[in-house]
Formats: sequence, C-alpha cells, structure tokens
Amino acid sequence: MNPFAAADNWRQVNTIGELHDQLRLAQPSLVYLYGNGGVDDITAVFGVLYSLARGFAETGFGGVIGTEAQVREPEACVFAERLVNSLLRDGASVGLAVRDSRLAVLEAGSGIGLAYVALAPAGFRLVAPTGAGDHP
Repeated sequence: MNPFAAADNWRQVNTIGELHDQLRLAQPSLVYLYGNGGVDDITAVFGVLYSLARGFAETGFGGVIGTEAQVREPEACVFAERLVNSLLRDGASVGLAVRDSRLAVLEAGSGIGLAYVALAPAGFRLVAPTGAGDHP
C-alpha cells in the first residue's frame, strides 16, 4: 500500500470522532482503515462499518468498502492488496474490484472475503480504466 502514498499522508486516530475530524481537514480521495482485528484476537465491535459509512456520507464520500466480520490480518492483506491495485493501478470499478478481491481471498483458502461489502455504486471508479475487460 505504501507505494500509493507518501509516509506523511498516513494518519492514526483512535476514535470515530477523530477520524471524521481528520477527514474534514484532509479531504482525501481514498482512505484505508486498518483496525479491529489484525494478528490479535480482539472482540469484534459490530455496527462500526455502518456508523463509519454514515459519517463518511456526511463528510461527502462516494462510498465505503468494509466488513462487519472480524478478519485476521493475512486475509485482510490479501483483500486490501488486490482491492487497492484494482482500484488505483487498473482503474477497475468498485464492483469489479470488490469481486476480484473476494475471489483472491477465496483462492488463498478462506471464505471470509465474502464478508466484505461495498457501500458504493458498483460502477464508481477512482481513476480511468486501463483494461479492456473491465465493466461497471
């Protein structure tokens, strides 16, 4: 993920309120959130994705991609790497990028990738498409 952003563009926040404040100030094109899981066994906090999505919508975001299920770091990394490359490098639509990222997690031997959802229009793009096989 680091090739897409300079180190000084990364922010760490500890509350949803801090996150919304940072987003209003920075007005980024893309936000990658990491938390609630990873390599540690942390109790999942259900409802966070949808409360974040509401705050993002109020901040003017076009969509949110995430999961309410707890995802361990190895599977999350597979999903995130494929998703970011699809969206930014390949210019894929959100729908295609999420589908391909789910399949990548399945191919890595886990069904947890199916828990990821896109709260965004399937045809939404961050960059112009580069591949002839992409579709909304």
